[in-house]
Amino acid sequence: MQGNHGLIGRRVVGGASLLSLLLALQLVTAGTATAATLTVAPNSAPPGESIVIKGSAFVALLEVDVCWDQPGCDNLGSRRANPNGTFTVEAVVPLAASLGTHPIYACQLSGLVPVCTSASFVVLEPTTTTIIATTTTAATTTTIAPTTTTNPTT
Repeated sequence: MQGNHGLIGRRVVGGASLLSLLLALQLVTAGTATAATLTVAPNSAPPGESIVIKGSAFVALLEVDVCWDQPGCDNLGSRRANPNGTFTVEAVVPLAASLGTHPIYACQLSGLVPVCTSASFVVLEPTTTTIIATTTTAATTTTIAPTTTTNPTT
């Protein structure tokens, strides 16, 4: 009988450990059940222009790094997702950005699982504005009235 108690005890402990592991795994994956999304407005602009990057369905209260052209950096900024899992980053299109389509990534580390998503952004050719300046000069004429002097006679 005593031998059975030890075996039963080990099975209960082993089952509890397995259950704990499964619950922990469920908690880790629960934060990624909804796919994170990323939007950029405007979705195209020339280098040096301001853009607004918004993310949703990220893990609440964890830092989100926003990157240009590659995941795993924060060269466009970093923000903490709010309690709803959303964030907003205001950034500038890099001056050295080449023309064409570029990915913008938003990544955060949720437990041991990185959560990343991306959005496409199109770099446009910079616009040049020609400013023609005209100057108008007003001509002014100054008239001096002649003066006469009289000498008193004595």
